[in-house]
Amino acid sequence: MEIGVPMSLQSSYGTLTFNDLEDGAGLSLPNGNGYLVQAIAGGVYPAIRNPVDNRPNRSGGIVHPFWKGAKIITLSGLVVASLPIYRTTLDDHLRGVTNALLEVAGTYRWTPPLAAQRSHVVRLLSGVEILGQSGSGGMSAAPKQFTIELVAGDSTEGA
Repeated sequence: MEIGVPMSLQSSYGTLTFNDLEDGAGLSLPNGNGYLVQAIAGGVYPAIRNPVDNRPNRSGGIVHPFWKGAKIITLSGLVVASLPIYRTTLDDHLRGVTNALLEVAGTYRWTPPLAAQRSHVVRLLSGVEILGQSGSGGMSAAPKQFTIELVAGDSTEGA
């Protein structure tokens, strides 16, 4: 997957739109506020489950059928806000959308350049991290870093 492409994460709580600071993250915020993905890990190919056992009481091994495993997709990026109140709104929305993925599966979508939109049905694999430094008194609107770890049980890509 490529960084900077349009992508979204939808849950029963709402939708996170990444890499588009023009619409205020769909939260009625001014332009220049939203989420930017800086790194994607695990989105290209799932792990291979390749079970091989030694043969008992003889040389050689037993090679069982190989399968694709679940895809573990990690999105890392920035929460970009022009004011501290906007950053709080973005942080709260990020937590709400991802927390809903604990109970009900959602959809992760992305559109590679010159290609059709692709998607995975996902669940939240681990707690979302939102890290950042506030200025003195906590009034800085400096970007915060987020990390979202998702799991897609079906390792095929859908349209």
